[in-house]
This record gives sequence, structure tokens and C-alpha cells, in this order.
Amino acid sequence: MADTNNSTSTIDLQQVYKEVEEGINLAGVDATLCRTENDLGQWNLKTGETEIWIDIYSSDEEHDYFQVMSPLVYIPNENRENFYRELLDLNYQMIGIHFVTYKEGVYLKFMKDAAHTQSSEVFAILSRFGKFGPAFLHGFVEKFNTKPLQHHDK
Repeated sequence: MADTNNSTSTIDLQQVYKEVEEGINLAGVDATLCRTENDLGQWNLKTGETEIWIDIYSSDEEHDYFQVMSPLVYIPNENRENFYRELLDLNYQMIGIHFVTYKEGVYLKFMKDAAHTQSSEVFAILSRFGKFGPAFLHGFVEKFNTKPLQHHDK
């Protein structure tokens, strides 16, 4: 997470936070209720059945990132090669968001430099997550006999 007092970043993180919160509000969710208790620049929300995490963070002293993630399903125990192939084929078609794996789970993810983040962009990304999250979750469960991911160590 970016430290607004000690970061050498040249972007105004407070402005980025404001844009993110405006985008969340445009999605019909009260951004103030989504803020995490311990971390500035982090919001957790749910639209329909889609859990969404938004983070503004620094990976080093010079770069701040805007990231959105949503847990989807567990990687199935059977038919993994076809499952991974499907993820890759779908990634080729995706615009802006993509599938990633972490440990035994599959997530939707969007990531970019935090600079120039606009509320309209945040809204569009949340709309994509809200539309595609449930569709892919249910499709993967049905096609690959997997289960919705219960993520515990974010």
C-alpha cells in the first residue's frame, strides 16, 4: 500500500483515492462502507454475488498501482489441462480484465499504474467484474465441476 507521507511517487494518492471512491459510488455502492479498517487505499465490496477487492499500493518507492481482483473458483482436481487451456483462450478475448491463478484459486484481475485513474474508468471496471464474474463462476462450476472460491488470506 502506498504511504502518502513517505512515498517518492509523483502522483497525488489522495486524488486517486477520491476517483476510486467516486467510481464505487457510480456503481451504486457506498464507498465509505467499503473502506477497510486498517489500510488506506483499500476497498472491499460485493455487487450481486461478486466479491471485489480494490487496492492502491506501491510495489517500490516509485510506482503506485491500481488493482481490482475478484475470487472465482478453485482450480479443479480433474481435467486441469483443459481448464487451463480454457483460461488462456478466454484471456485472449478479454478486454481490460483477465484470469490469474494464485495457490489453488482462479481470480479475475485488472491492474494498471495508479496515475490518471478516473472515476469513470473505475465504474467501467466494476461493471465488467459485476457482469463477467458470475457468468464465469457459474460456467466454470458447470463445465469443470469445481466450486466457488472461498479466499481467506487476502
